[in-house]
Amino acid sequence: MMESPLRDPATPVPSELTRDILRAIDEERERLAREIHDNLAQDLFALRLLAESIARSADGDRPVLAQRLADLAGRVEQTARDLAHSYSPRAGSGGNFLHAVRTLAKRHEDRVTFDLTGISDTLLEVDTASHLFHIVQEAVTNAIRHGSASRIRVALQAGSSPRVLEIEDNGSGFEPGQTGEGLGLRTMAYRASQIGGSFQVKRNPGGGMRVLCEFPPEG
Repeated sequence: MMESPLRDPATPVPSELTRDILRAIDEERERLAREIHDNLAQDLFALRLLAESIARSADGDRPVLAQRLADLAGRVEQTARDLAHSYSPRAGSGGNFLHAVRTLAKRHEDRVTFDLTGISDTLLEVDTASHLFHIVQEAVTNAIRHGSASRIRVALQAGSSPRVLEIEDNGSGFEPGQTGEGLGLRTMAYRASQIGGSFQVKRNPGGGMRVLCEFPPEG
């Protein structure tokens, strides 16, 4: 039997207000995603083409330097496109859930080792996948920002009933409600409720945090 979604009795938030806040957050994410994709990524693409053109026509050491610039611009361009993809409220929708989680892990690979268990190309319902991805995104941010985690495990049991999403880390942990992330936790709980699920966050006995979202199977 699934437990009730997380509630903070000290700072209750009406569901209608929560819905409005979540909608505003998603609209801002979508705006930022468009700005990054349509402007920054396109400018970086143009810079890469220009550097490649210089590399083909320059003399001496300049072709090598220009090619290095082109390679750097290409990497930054891809980072910008990945960032735009992850910012979109529909980043994890449908078959893109696997790609979205992998992209998120790649963004932090210099600081954190990720273990992705059961995150396959199994198709999820569009709204379900989107809400789940943003739960993962918020949990990962908390683990790194508040817990200084160096290892994060993201597990999805899509074939069980209820289906289960679990995020665990080995960080120092934090006390829910005492981190300034109360809105973030309530947003995750609200996203879980929108797919008919429950949400829990608690400390692990061995250290770190455990985020659990249980949600019903499709149909």
